[in-house]
Amino acid sequence: MEFVTGYRDALVDFTDAMFRWYRAYLVEAAGRGAAVALAGREDRCAGLPVDAASPRWILHVLSGSVSGHAQPLDERLLGDSEALLSAQELRSYVSTGNQHGAQYPQPRLLFVTDKHGALLGFEFGEPAGALQEIIAGLLCRCMETPLSGGEPRRPESMAMGDAQVHRLLQRGSCLSRLGVVLSTPCLRGWGPTEDFTLSSARLRACHVCKKRGFEATLTLCVKCRAVFYCSEKCQKIDWVKTPDDFSHQNWCSKLQGYMTREKLLANLPFTFTQEVTSDTFDQERFLSSRALNCGYWAKQSMLVQAFNYELLPFWDPSTECTPVCLRGSMNPYAPLKKEGRILMQTVPVAGPSVKAPLTSWSDYYAWRGFDLDSPVAALLSCPLTIYYIITSLAPRHFPELNILTKQSLKIHIIEGAKEFDMLLVFWELSVLLPHVAFEIHFVGEALPKEADEQQAVLQRKDGHVTLVHPNFVSEEKTDKRIVRVKGYSRPYHMLQGPKPDLVIGFNCGFGLSDTWISSLPRLQSLRVPAYFSECSEYSCAVSQHSMSTATGGSVSEAGVNPFRSPLRVAGGDNNMPWYSNGFLFHLIYKVAQNSKREQQQAQNLQHPHLVNPHHYTQPQHSNRTTAASNPSGPAGTPPDSGKRTRKEKKQARNAGRRRKQ
Repeated sequence: MEFVTGYRDALVDFTDAMFRWYRAYLVEAAGRGAAVALAGREDRCAGLPVDAASPRWILHVLSGSVSGHAQPLDERLLGDSEALLSAQELRSYVSTGNQHGAQYPQPRLLFVTDKHGALLGFEFGEPAGALQEIIAGLLCRCMETPLSGGEPRRPESMAMGDAQVHRLLQRGSCLSRLGVVLSTPCLRGWGPTEDFTLSSARLRACHVCKKRGFEATLTLCVKCRAVFYCSEKCQKIDWVKTPDDFSHQNWCSKLQGYMTREKLLANLPFTFTQEVTSDTFDQERFLSSRALNCGYWAKQSMLVQAFNYELLPFWDPSTECTPVCLRGSMNPYAPLKKEGRILMQTVPVAGPSVKAPLTSWSDYYAWRGFDLDSPVAALLSCPLTIYYIITSLAPRHFPELNILTKQSLKIHIIEGAKEFDMLLVFWELSVLLPHVAFEIHFVGEALPKEADEQQAVLQRKDGHVTLVHPNFVSEEKTDKRIVRVKGYSRPYHMLQGPKPDLVIGFNCGFGLSDTWISSLPRLQSLRVPAYFSECSEYSCAVSQHSMSTATGGSVSEAGVNPFRSPLRVAGGDNNMPWYSNGFLFHLIYKVAQNSKREQQQAQNLQHPHLVNPHHYTQPQHSNRTTAASNPSGPAGTPPDSGKRTRKEKKQARNAGRRRKQ
């Protein structure tokens, strides 16, 4: 079995659902043919029950093309599946609207949502086209087969924010034929409320054939309650899939065990815990309701681009603000002003004791002075996970490192492109462990090419944390604490240089990328302590298999990370609890042949009687025992076998001559 939850961009999954729905919509429209058929559909739709959860639906109208492409959006969406919009392209379309310089006349994008932001369907209408007929056909499809799933239903009223389309519908009768009332006046904004946004609730799909909820009725496996199927046929196919370790028969009992950890993972101290750990959690609505639409929060959103604050991958040493260009607010945690002020300006008198480290979000929030209503934990999961590894896990698993006494630490973060876009959060490491000078290298093919082998320094200057080029590091009015960072835009096995003290990977997904086939053997050769986080126990089990296949080694038993992100990641084809950085494990390297011989020799010295049980070992009575009084040689070693070397024979002859003389 293979799941991509937690690793695939949510907008890519959303786009795939849109593609499937629109293809089915066009096939159905082509089969209808005459407009007479539409009249019959309108009568049927008018008799549908009213949507009790959302009696009012909203028609949204956008005009434009995808940024960087002259081809209209509808033509790209109708092409092959390989030509589907990328996540960045769709964000650009939604965010920027009309783009100039296109070679084609641009259609209107019409889409319908309920009042909660759940997408019900969409269509394209030419600026000069028969919009009333297009809108009527779209609404019929939304009522009969809503894209977000559920039973057929209709709204009582329809609202919209486009004044031109609103006037057009006032003059027409397409809504009245469907039993729908046009709301007046026209909406003044994007939605009925200021915080209205598209829902990001994952659209469910069959694990085998990938049919969506609007195409078939999906049910969970009755035993494990973890995997969705659209039919008994698909469930049987998955049950006997080959090879055996890919079959649901092999995984069902394991998945059943993973599901029992749902309550444990949801055990968080925040006031919003119940909302964010629900299996129906809507992350876009959560962010929008708190106006978390800028700074690093844009990295958490499916649709929002950060215009108020944006990190640009320009590594030009001629400017002090490189590599970060600040636009608007200088608080990457905005609009959380209190948290931003504490994290970017305030430094506690002393860090937490390394002998009694922080081990929960409750401890950390109390130490930093945050309210439990603050969602800032979602941004700080990675640096706090590193802190937990250094202070709690590594001393237990690798005591020979004496990691708590080190004054400097070099850490490699593998496949760290996402974390590289949020560099300022890693300043918190210098606050938590002020006695340590950190050097963090981010390695991965997804890092920007212009950042390859480029360096930057996190420092606190004039009361503010800044990210500067090493050429601008100054002792004047600067805190002694610094965090050095460096980027490598390449696979980890292509990286050369000194060994790090620690290797860490966040949400690594060993089984989803061929890069790990080479990176894991590289780690095996370095034999450095390496910790990885995963979104679920299932992913940890797959990582065990990948490590065994790539190196012959294994991984430790996965443990729940107390500093996991509190925001649950919805599964499309499964109902398992997924959380970013949810579980932690470390690599267990295969013992090398030389190491085996060294271990055997050390064992022989410690237990000489095990070399040959028939040999007698003279007990060691005194440190002053000499070779003369102990013919067996040094104390505690086996007696001589009787064979003497040439040198020993010569020494014996000379001793005999001296005695005769």
